[in-house]
Amino acid sequence: MTPTFLSALGAFLAHLVVALGLLCGFIAAFVHATPQHEIALIRQGNVAAALELGGAIVGYAIVLSRAIVVSAGIGEAIVWGLIGLVIQVGGQYALNLVVPRISAAIEAGTLSAGIMTGATAIALGLLNAACMTP
Repeated sequence: MTPTFLSALGAFLAHLVVALGLLCGFIAAFVHATPQHEIALIRQGNVAAALELGGAIVGYAIVLSRAIVVSAGIGEAIVWGLIGLVIQVGGQYALNLVVPRISAAIEAGTLSAGIMTGATAIALGLLNAACMTP
């Protein structure tokens, strides 16, 4: 293996560890910011909650992927990742204000509510990522 490859592998692993850490932090922040308990609902087979949380994870992963691409280093990627986290969680909070009963609908297993929240998170993630410029 060449030194260049080993250096690239080290950078890859460092970015991956940081991204996974940010993703775990996002999931924790997201489930604490919503009034329903997604993990418990998912364990009970609530598909709406799974769609909501799954969409949020995909949306934030889009943000993280862009943050890594536009950043000059890990520190900058972390800053972009944290900015994206605030925007993604804030978007969920805003959706709960615009559609006040959406959390209750997710708890009840209403698929349309899960689809709406998941799709909103993915759309917001795409817009969030597109706005990150090098």
